[in-house]
Amino acid sequence: SAVQEQDLWYPTAERPEWLDGSLPGDRGFDPLGLSKPTEYIQMDLDALDQNAPKNRAGGVLGTRIDPVDEVSTDSLQPYSEVFGLQRFRECEVIHGRWCMLATLGILVGEYISGVSWNTAGLYELDGAKYFGNELPFTTTQIVIFEVLAMGGAEIYRNTELDTEKRCYPGGPFDPFGLASKDEATTFRLKEAEIKHGRLAMIAFLGFASQALQTGLGATESFNAWAGNTFGVAMFAATSKKAGVSAVQEQDLWYPTAERPEWLDGSLPGDRGFDPLGLSKPTEYIQMDLDALDQNAPKNRAGGVLGTRIDPVDEVSTDSLQPYSEVFGLQRFRECEVIHGRWCMLATLGILVGEYISGVSWNTAGLYELDGAKYFGNELPFTTTQIVIFEVLAMGGAEIYRNTELDTEKRCYPGGPFDPFGLASKDEATTFRLKEAEIKHGRLAMIAFLGFASQALQTGLGATESFNAWAGNT
Repeated sequence: SAVQEQDLWYPTAERPEWLDGSLPGDRGFDPLGLSKPTEYIQMDLDALDQNAPKNRAGGVLGTRIDPVDEVSTDSLQPYSEVFGLQRFRECEVIHGRWCMLATLGILVGEYISGVSWNTAGLYELDGAKYFGNELPFTTTQIVIFEVLAMGGAEIYRNTELDTEKRCYPGGPFDPFGLASKDEATTFRLKEAEIKHGRLAMIAFLGFASQALQTGLGATESFNAWAGNTFGVAMFAATSKKAGVSAVQEQDLWYPTAERPEWLDGSLPGDRGFDPLGLSKPTEYIQMDLDALDQNAPKNRAGGVLGTRIDPVDEVSTDSLQPYSEVFGLQRFRECEVIHGRWCMLATLGILVGEYISGVSWNTAGLYELDGAKYFGNELPFTTTQIVIFEVLAMGGAEIYRNTELDTEKRCYPGGPFDPFGLASKDEATTFRLKEAEIKHGRLAMIAFLGFASQALQTGLGATESFNAWAGNT
């Protein structure tokens, strides 16, 4: 009963009936039902009376579920049920152990040798070394030995028919006697192993993906990321002036990514992220006029003269679509800044409001529909009146903002909107503050998306969802 109280993978998830929590690390995660026991249909025999005018076909007698996976000594497929829960657990444990060894070996090996794990075979193809010492055999011989040793160990393991011992054999494989402790301690150790194994499998998947995508090893990828991130941060903090050359040194969203030519790094928080090319300037085709000579036997159609790109988005006082280019970079930046600010206010308001009132943000309107309160005090107007006031105030502010034709002031108007004079500091400090704002705004937009998704999926507010998760965990 204590074992089955393990927390689930998602606060409001329901545990499938075939995952009873008896396995270490069982969090009830099987959204596709892959480990659901196979249900066999039992059919009656067809009637085979040759003297009867018609033989009745056998009907369905019922269903049957095999309670336990049967294990054989077949090394290729030892389990009778390919998608059985026990086979999945064995695969998870074994793969997790290999990946724990692999990730540790990759990090330690790269640290000692300075050679990336994905190029180690090419680097020492026929002259393997160990701590700088020559070995009396080639890399090929080492590979053959490893294949025979690992293959032999797996074949030997598959001669074991006890499903528990196939994963936890004990004996010489447990030299410290950890499995001989009390049941609760043993269960906790098994759970710790499966958790570390899962993390190692994800880590190795990351190492392999990095190597395939960038050709870099684990430490090389980390150094590339750290060099871009921390190097630029220190440079930006100590720079006396933030010219375009300094601004363009902002780290990219991915260590080996290439900056698109239309994202020059001049905007705060520009990490060169535009995989779909949405902010790429629109290229217009310039066509020659068609010939319109009514006396000619045939008029020549106008050909292509060339292409044209508008260098700057033109802004009008049209409040519905102020920019001449819908997919222009400047419009995207303005939308990002404004939405980020609204979401920063929203996330802070949700958390503070729920903490003070104890009412979830997604049900606040229903809770106090016509009796709004502030710190427990009755207010002299209804919720409907508050909503009308907010719509008028926000709409008026947006209409007023759209009368501004300067693209910089549309995002950073200054004046009464900068009471502390932050924008009046030196250029490098102002750039850093703008970058900090856009970063926080991006996080706030993701946070609000999470709050909204939680509310739609579970009906719970932000603090309720957190409490449900924390209570389970």
